[in-house]
Amino acid sequence: MNYYQKKLTEVLKKSSQKAIEAVQNFDADKFVEDADQFLDGVVKKTGELADKAKDLTAEDVKNAGKTAVEKVKNFDPNDLNLDVAATIPKVLAVQANVIDREAFLTEQICDYISEDMARIAIEKNTKEAGIRRKLLDTIASGVISGEVNKASGVSMVAGSTWATLPADIIQYFGFVLRIVQKLAYLYGYEAFDLTIEDGKLTDEKSLKELTDLIGIMFDAGEEATQVGTKMGKLTLAKGVVAPVPLLGSVLSGGLTYATLRPYAECLKDALSERFEPGTALTKTEE
Repeated sequence: MNYYQKKLTEVLKKSSQKAIEAVQNFDADKFVEDADQFLDGVVKKTGELADKAKDLTAEDVKNAGKTAVEKVKNFDPNDLNLDVAATIPKVLAVQANVIDREAFLTEQICDYISEDMARIAIEKNTKEAGIRRKLLDTIASGVISGEVNKASGVSMVAGSTWATLPADIIQYFGFVLRIVQKLAYLYGYEAFDLTIEDGKLTDEKSLKELTDLIGIMFDAGEEATQVGTKMGKLTLAKGVVAPVPLLGSVLSGGLTYATLRPYAECLKDALSERFEPGTALTKTEE
């Protein structure tokens, strides 16, 4: 196992440990007390989810929370049974989670820049193409909205239970990696080599970049120790509301929406800040 395979494994191990701590420290009683605020802040302000949530009341949230209190107290984090080292390769083994850089950039930027700029962006990168940062920021915001809405819809349909938490985390990481790849390509990264052999990513450079970007996305720094805390709280909270089927599915989508978007925006802001604005004109300015 090379350095960055070890590094990524260590990041994910720390993440899973923090996820377990988040499960153990989850305050179910506090969740019940904050039912009104939780319902208004997370559910009824999540776009497409609002209609499905319109008939839910704070009492529904409280009842679901009360039902889940004992489950939280008796929950054994070891039941998650996560194979940490294999998580990323498992996610990337799903073809839908691997972004084709050329196809993605062609779809996202060609309507806004000249043919020459698009060619340079695809053959080299968006920095050398001279694309303005403001345009990339606008495109990135649209990309984030699309991915977050898609993730929320999948979570809402699937719902969440204690038994599905390992799959939840893998699914969640799928959307994380899709966003990481798309934002990286917009802000000047070359194509990641996501070749998997014997259950491992083989390219050292791609391993390093993915590890660093995931850490930035969760605002966790190089060690990424907060990743698991946030993931643990997300998946546990989804499990708490699962006893009420409609509530569980709606809040599952709402929680995904409420947590994935700020993490994606964090990565976008970091990449945008690093990006050196080009001076070439966009198509609309020519």
